[in-house]
Amino acid sequence: MNLVKFSYHIIRNKKLFFGLAALLAIFLVIYLNRLSAPTELVEDSLKTTPVSINIYLTDDNSQKFQNQYVLAYFDIYLHKAADLYLVDVAPEFIGDIALNDYKLYYDFNFDQQLDSNDKPVENYLDVILSGDQEIGKGGKQYENKLKLARYRFYLISQKLSSTDFSGSLKSIKFGMEDVATGKKIKNKDINERIINKSSFKYFDLISDINKFKVLNPYFLVNEKNKEIVLPAGNYNIGRTIIIPSGYTLKIQPGSTLIFSPKTSLVSYSNIIAQGNPSAPINFMAGGKEPWGVLAVLNTDKQSIFDYCKFSSGKDDYINGVYFSGMLSIYHSKVKISDSRFSNAKADDSLNIKYSSAELSQNTFSDNAADGIDFDFIKEGFIKQSEFYNNGNDAIDLSGSTILIENNYIEGSGDKGISVGEKSLGTLIYNNILNGCNIGVEIKDLSDIKIINNVIINNKIGLNAYQKKPVFGGGKAEVYNSILWQNELDIQMDEKSKINIYYSNIKDANGQNNNFNYEPVFTNPVLKDYSIDLKKSDKQFAQGGNNEILVKELKIELPQAPVGLNNYLK
Repeated sequence: MNLVKFSYHIIRNKKLFFGLAALLAIFLVIYLNRLSAPTELVEDSLKTTPVSINIYLTDDNSQKFQNQYVLAYFDIYLHKAADLYLVDVAPEFIGDIALNDYKLYYDFNFDQQLDSNDKPVENYLDVILSGDQEIGKGGKQYENKLKLARYRFYLISQKLSSTDFSGSLKSIKFGMEDVATGKKIKNKDINERIINKSSFKYFDLISDINKFKVLNPYFLVNEKNKEIVLPAGNYNIGRTIIIPSGYTLKIQPGSTLIFSPKTSLVSYSNIIAQGNPSAPINFMAGGKEPWGVLAVLNTDKQSIFDYCKFSSGKDDYINGVYFSGMLSIYHSKVKISDSRFSNAKADDSLNIKYSSAELSQNTFSDNAADGIDFDFIKEGFIKQSEFYNNGNDAIDLSGSTILIENNYIEGSGDKGISVGEKSLGTLIYNNILNGCNIGVEIKDLSDIKIINNVIINNKIGLNAYQKKPVFGGGKAEVYNSILWQNELDIQMDEKSKINIYYSNIKDANGQNNNFNYEPVFTNPVLKDYSIDLKKSDKQFAQGGNNEILVKELKIELPQAPVGLNNYLK
């Protein structure tokens, strides 16, 4: 304990009427303690002091102290030599939750445990937090080196449970004050980071097959073949399951996994879930509350999902990883076909990161936000799939290069297809984008080609702009496409560019071989937006550009159509 702390704790034991004298003594001791310091260090310590605070949420109602819930503990790190008071702790919540009865305890004996030796903080003057200088050779203290000082506090409550606290917490702001100057530390100089401690409680299960067998006896484990099999049947999943690494999980056709609220299945091995039309594989909620996620990560073997149905999942944070999709695939190759994704309650119904992905003949409907979110996918495709009434984007790409082909997208709350964060070389070919807020959006240095699409009945057909200052605008070349009956066909900012060639668009004047004729579709009621060639101008049948089809898609035709290309490759 340094001289300031020692003097302060002696003074603190005097009676109340010595309070003023004690305070004056504190400042005197601080002053004397620093007289030997170099001038630059004294000046520096009197400036605003940067502070880092790690906030650990217990998220565990079983952790109690004196019959009260331990909501969280936080470690305060001081990065410069100064003495501070912790003046205020102000949690901010989502919803109507309030924390009115909390108590704060200081880890008085520095043992990193909340116990009877620790002191309740009745007044912020009870504790001085000091940034201590490193002691060098010969006992010399001031060498421009600082010990990283850490102070721990515990937050407890009689009324608010740990799970309610962690589940509703938005942020915690801390008020701090410099002892010597009385000045408040600015918010920008206090760096808070919230860490949910329970999110790492499954970490040891990643490599423990024996514990897996004990916890999950309904899985069949073949250690010789490195396989884990879930036989066909109905399973009520009441707690989160971790599949260890180094195996393959096979889920048999006809299996139904019914998840309790906030429970997940996270696999560090690849998953083979191949149902069939008469025996699909279901992942669903057991009631009105959403479950968590099905996730695969960090495996070099490809996962396969055929004839699977995912519904009413949400998101989860497990072993330090946030899974934003009801089905999340991270750093793992995947194929998904003939599957359905509906009523996801978080950011994505399907989220795939840093991998290759092949998707075909899937349906995404009525999800709260995005249907598909691809982050940094450099190889793959989304084909022959349908998207209906997704709350945000049907398809959201960041930093990705894929083929989006032969899909039907309707009623997206934001974008039908969103392309951002320098997605280069993505091809959007032969799709229908109908009745979305925005048909296709291109932003943040993305550079793509849009070929033989029908973009119709949207508020904005094509939109290009810079969203993030670190990037620039978006760029797109459009060929052989129909933009019709959108409230606004094209919108872009000064940093972006959309070039349109050989396409049908309102008010076209022949420039770039574009034209302006009323398209007659075969049967829009049945979502058939191919051109009725008997009732439409011949340019729809032969007014497209052949060369772009050959160059980008290796498709050779005697005549290139405008609108959907129904010719076989």
